[in-house]
Amino acid sequence: MHPSDLRLLAYCDGEAGGRIARHLAGCRRCRERLEQIRTEKAALAAAHPIGPDQEPQLTGLFGAISAWQSNESNGARLHLRRRVRERVETFCGAAAVGTVDHPGVREEKLLGTSNEIFDAFLGPAAAEVIQDDLLRGLRWNLPLGETNE
Repeated sequence: MHPSDLRLLAYCDGEAGGRIARHLAGCRRCRERLEQIRTEKAALAAAHPIGPDQEPQLTGLFGAISAWQSNESNGARLHLRRRVRERVETFCGAAAVGTVDHPGVREEKLLGTSNEIFDAFLGPAAAEVIQDDLLRGLRWNLPLGETNE
């Protein structure tokens, strides 16, 4: 099964790895589509440079990224971890939770591993829906101590 354009875009941005890389190694069609996505991204970036009117939005985005990286967004991280554990248990069984979440696993890795499991067991379309649901509504820029609930 071929990865969706969304997954190829994530791969292009360095957000997806192993499984897509292995698929691309053996699939000319997907390599060509990946190259097309890269070309379209470059053309879009050149045609629509970031202007001063977008700076406040970018400041908020960069603040959220910074909070995530500096672990100031514990509420969102804990909420995401709980969501992932619940979805893995629901769709793959309680035993599968221990394979994706164990001490020392960062949330980024947890999210990626769970997505690979959903993709393998439920298919790419279902995995994308679950991934979107996992991230929906999380606010990464909440002050430490506040939660997403």
